[in-house]
Amino acid sequence: MTPETTIYFLTALIIFYMYRVRKKGLDQIGPEAFPEFEKAVFFEFKRLLDTAYERMLYLSGVFFLLGIITLFRLPPNTKLITYIALVGLFIYNIPPRNRIFQFLDAFNLDAKTLKERGIKL
Repeated sequence: MTPETTIYFLTALIIFYMYRVRKKGLDQIGPEAFPEFEKAVFFEFKRLLDTAYERMLYLSGVFFLLGIITLFRLPPNTKLITYIALVGLFIYNIPPRNRIFQFLDAFNLDAKTLKERGIKL
């Protein structure tokens, strides 16, 4: 196994671990954690966080795929397509995160407040 392969697999595992921890924390958060939100607003906010976390999971899968590609020395064009998918997923995750920050700005909250309430961005 090459160092490149190891890095891809470790990156996939780290991102997957971050996804699991954040998803578990999000599942335990209820509307009472955000009294400034109406219930509908809270569930929209929670849905956006869930979307951002799911896209982290997809990134983990792409890094795992890159590890497999380098492990089995598949053709370079396969790796190129996977890199394009990786960049696409990274860009695809920007809109929900921007909407999350818009929610925070609208209610005068910040990342520190979210962390205190059990949510990691």
